Amino acid sequence: MSVIERNPELHSKTGKTIVEQYGWKIVDQPGSFQMIDKRRLIVDERYQRKITSKDRVFDIARHWSWFALGALSVVPHGDKFSVIDGQHRHMAAMSRADISLLPCLVFLVDSVASEAAAFLRLNANRKPITQAEKFTASVTADDPTASTINAVLGLYGYHISKNTNELHGVRCIGRMQKICKDSPDAFENVFTLCARIANGKGIHESLLAGLHYIYQKTNGEVCNPMFASRLQKLGSEVLVAAADRMATALNAQSPKNWAMGIRDVHNRGLRKNFIQTHAKEVVDIDI
Repeated sequence: MSVIERNPELHSKTGKTIVEQYGWKIVDQPGSFQMIDKRRLIVDERYQRKITSKDRVFDIARHWSWFALGALSVVPHGDKFSVIDGQHRHMAAMSRADISLLPCLVFLVDSVASEAAAFLRLNANRKPITQAEKFTASVTADDPTASTINAVLGLYGYHISKNTNELHGVRCIGRMQKICKDSPDAFENVFTLCARIANGKGIHESLLAGLHYIYQKTNGEVCNPMFASRLQKLGSEVLVAAADRMATALNAQSPKNWAMGIRDVHNRGLRKNFIQTHAKEVVDIDI
């Protein structure tokens, strides 16, 4: 049996076009494409945002990509063109002697007020890419750090999640990328420990970053069976609660403070405050 798809342009009951049915409007005219000399492009500071991220401009300039550049949105101002969208890209081009012409969509407006209104519409309709979406795209693009993280998560049945409390969920993408970029082996070892401690529960940033801090300070000893066994018995809920309590008490959410919270709950009831890698008994963590 064939299925006839409904025409999305028509209202299902009246048969009118959706435009006619609801009185939708076109608020401006389409632009025309031009390659324009970058020196003819200006920014109207009366309504434009000030550039606050020079690092972003530097990154665009350093790794120039015509594909990522797309087209700037501009409006004519005499013999110049005012940039409505594309300030960072324009500034990046200004620092490169090998770039002279920029692809632009030129829109005709009748006043500065119309320019400002266009600027507001453009930014109101734009949804910033989320960390999860960026991570997924990076995996698809074979980014080595993202691919390593994705592979390690997959080994233990974990996935990127918006909710840290979701079973097998991890939310701290930025933290994982930082750890993995510095040392893929350290990331794999620490995440393996976290996965065993969490036992299917969500992995919190305070647990991952705190254990990574201890991992660095103990030259990886925190992953040996003595420590791992005691940490697993304590469980992720106890360790996360201790890490968060310490960070709150010290008024700073940081890997060191999370690590101190984990250390204290681990050391409770133990007699020594230093690592003995060859001791038979369970030893405590000193960071």
